[in-house]
Amino acid sequence: MTRATKVVIGTAVAGVVAVGAWLALSRERLHQCGHPITAGDYLGQFAGYRSISRHCCGSLTVIGALRSIEGMMESYRLEYGSNAISLAQLEEYCDVSILSGRRSQIQLQFFSEGQRWWVAVPQQGTWAGNYLLTSEGRIHFNKTGPATTNDVDLCDRNSR
Repeated sequence: MTRATKVVIGTAVAGVVAVGAWLALSRERLHQCGHPITAGDYLGQFAGYRSISRHCCGSLTVIGALRSIEGMMESYRLEYGSNAISLAQLEEYCDVSILSGRRSQIQLQFFSEGQRWWVAVPQQGTWAGNYLLTSEGRIHFNKTGPATTNDVDLCDRNSR
């Protein structure tokens, strides 16, 4: 191996390490569920292991339930011209229990003020934190207290 080849390889390795360190030390990045992405996730990605996209945890059940509620609310609004005013009204319209099966373990709070509505889910068990689904279809996340619209928006890849 020539000296020039060694310099190129060394520079490439140093660049990868520098980028990995920068990503690991910059602001905390989150998986779509709210769990932090670790430096190991980034380094594994450079080695060809795609752990970031394969992260799976119980918190994703919450995300799925919130997306289901959002879809049912949109369907209800399109048919009746207004939002459902309670979770029971929404379940009756869809003829399905939102909290059936594994989702029955989710404790959530539904609020409606006419055109605006939101669903709050407090942290439970091993979930990453607290979630808030808004009528705009945004899921906000806070790992220590009740989520508000000022918290991290899990739908916005740039904010997580």
